[in-house]
Amino acid sequence: MRAAHLIAAFAFLLAACPEDDVSPGADADVSDDAAEVTPDSDIPSDTTPDTGGDGGAIVLVDDPIIARTPLGTATCSVAREVTRVDDEFEVQFQFESMLSLGDEVLVTRSGKTVSLAKLARDGSATDEVVLDPDEYSSGQAAAALAGGSLAVVWQTVSQATNQGGLRFARIAVSDLAIEVPGRDLQLGFGGYYQTQSVLVADGAGGFALLYNEDGDLRFVRLGADGAPGTPVIVIEGQPGWFAFAQNMIRTAAGEYAITWTQGPYDASEIYFARLAADGAVVSGPHRLSRAGGGGTSANTGWRANGGALIEVGDRLWAVFSESHSTGEPFVDQKTSVIARLAVFDHDGRGEAHALQAPVDDMTVENPTLVPYRDGIALVWSYGTLIYICAGCIADYDIHLALLDPTTLDPLTVPAIAVSANNGYRNPRAAPLGDELLVTTAIDFHALWYPATGVLACTP
Repeated sequence: MRAAHLIAAFAFLLAACPEDDVSPGADADVSDDAAEVTPDSDIPSDTTPDTGGDGGAIVLVDDPIIARTPLGTATCSVAREVTRVDDEFEVQFQFESMLSLGDEVLVTRSGKTVSLAKLARDGSATDEVVLDPDEYSSGQAAAALAGGSLAVVWQTVSQATNQGGLRFARIAVSDLAIEVPGRDLQLGFGGYYQTQSVLVADGAGGFALLYNEDGDLRFVRLGADGAPGTPVIVIEGQPGWFAFAQNMIRTAAGEYAITWTQGPYDASEIYFARLAADGAVVSGPHRLSRAGGGGTSANTGWRANGGALIEVGDRLWAVFSESHSTGEPFVDQKTSVIARLAVFDHDGRGEAHALQAPVDDMTVENPTLVPYRDGIALVWSYGTLIYICAGCIADYDIHLALLDPTTLDPLTVPAIAVSANNGYRNPRAAPLGDELLVTTAIDFHALWYPATGVLACTP
């Protein structure tokens, strides 16, 4: 039964028309400008501490961040419009992890094969190295830097047995030479899918891996050559719900902070925990989101490269989407999806601020945090869905807000990369010199085509 819950989780995350988007018959021509002045009054204000019975204390603050008067200390703009990557259909791919090296960005790409490449400002890829040549049987590549090496862990699925596992490789950053060829991670729980891996350097030459198996979140330490230790179950999935869409960072104190989504698909919530070096939970779980149910759910979004959780000084920042639906499904249902930014201490105490006001039939997707210049960049997709032939096409634009790391106030008005025809989904961003290189997917109903653009903020 629990394996079925995991399959349902992926359907929820990756379906073309997720439940937290707009209903059929919605007005696809609602503009961003019009939306900003028509907030959904059906969502109640909630500024009371939300302990959730877990010992933490998050205060939900519904004063929208981007509606506040900008401090005026920066100007953000689109430095290069989003353009589709020129690629043949049969080797179409998606960008997954992005890692900034200052003057260049490393990316993993999954499609026909899994590969690693350096991405230039114009979107061109150089020094590509194929990590997994097995066609159409692998993906979800997560990467982490440790010294002069880059480790990548990705999911594999056997075409013969339909069973999944995880594979590891290590590559030299200087020339992308393979130092440790791809090796299957024998984690001791064979027979189920091992997916959604999150990889970080452990500070001792090895790596820490958080992954999903059969609805559980599991943690394992890997040596520099990928040799795994003994996995531990951090969060165990339960009948009727699952834990998924996880994120993990190694903190300045040498511990691990994780967030994840858990619960049924229509009432899911965001949780945080702090882990010791061996994966044992030392604080939490603490709920960061509004309680799920009654048309409300929250989601950190699927991402292999992180971006939903960062450490800023002595505080943690987590970003996620919050969906609220009213009325009956389909004909009368109205849904609004916003982003919420939680800033809290290492025991889950803090505030969760709304990024924007809820607007019926307007959707936020995959908000991402990036330390950038003297602030924190928040990148997200925002727009409506057009329903056709039992499917949908997003018209999402990419938005960039630069926030003050102390007050959370915007330093400038958001920059918007407006979609020309089909919308931009699953945005990711990494600093490239003084700019932000952005990867995204152009939505073509049942297909997504990779694309890149450049956003920039100047003092």
